Amino acid sequence: MIKIQEVKQSFISPGVTTPEEYIFGSGQLTGLILRPSGQWPIPADDDVQEKRGIETSACTSFGLINSVESIFRELYRLNVNYSERFLAVASETDPIKGGNDPQKVAETARKKGFIDEAVWPFDSSVKTLDDYYATLPSEALKIGKEWLNKWSFKHDWLSDGSLIPTETLKKALTYSPLGVAVYAWADDGTYYVRPEQAKDRHWVELRGYVDGKYWIVCDSYSPFTKKLAWDYPFYFAKRYFIGEAEECFIIKYFRNLFT
Repeated sequence: MIKIQEVKQSFISPGVTTPEEYIFGSGQLTGLILRPSGQWPIPADDDVQEKRGIETSACTSFGLINSVESIFRELYRLNVNYSERFLAVASETDPIKGGNDPQKVAETARKKGFIDEAVWPFDSSVKTLDDYYATLPSEALKIGKEWLNKWSFKHDWLSDGSLIPTETLKKALTYSPLGVAVYAWADDGTYYVRPEQAKDRHWVELRGYVDGKYWIVCDSYSPFTKKLAWDYPFYFAKRYFIGEAEECFIIKYFRNLFT
């Protein structure tokens, strides 16, 4: 028997994705294979939604930032902690309208950067949804732009909105944890499944799998780690990239040239 426990919708479907938005395998973005196994460590669960007591509908920001932080640890050995709240507000996430489109969130990150959690935190001072979605301080936006002077963020879709093949998911996981759209939630007693005709309503982070058995995702709702049935159909998924800003390479080139 399937047990259904729906969470509030926080994923807005982009519809059909287009080549202009970059599609995995097209060669538009390359990147480095960081985890040949396709298995990413599970991060701490201190950001699970229920622990904060406020439903922000910001899962599209939550999943993206968790992935970015993992890439920094893997590629640069840096432990960064970025503000989900900054990205959610900067990308105009709206709980009343059903959250946000992950394309819009990712493009906001690409153009406005990231800021440290300490700069604009989701802490005990945030007591209401209005507090959370307060107007961004100009200083926070400035810091985000400064981040872009050092780093670059890029992203691509794994499909055009059609069913994503298992092998594509496995291959993409060697580059980064993935953001994936899911129906939330239906449990068959062993794994989470998608009921027939159920639509995507939530965005989570795909971090690995046990081949032929289940997919491992991290969620903004407890339980933080969930196992999805191996035949779970995914239609929307994103891969993420972090690199040094182009300006940094130019500066390094001339510094090396004259030293």
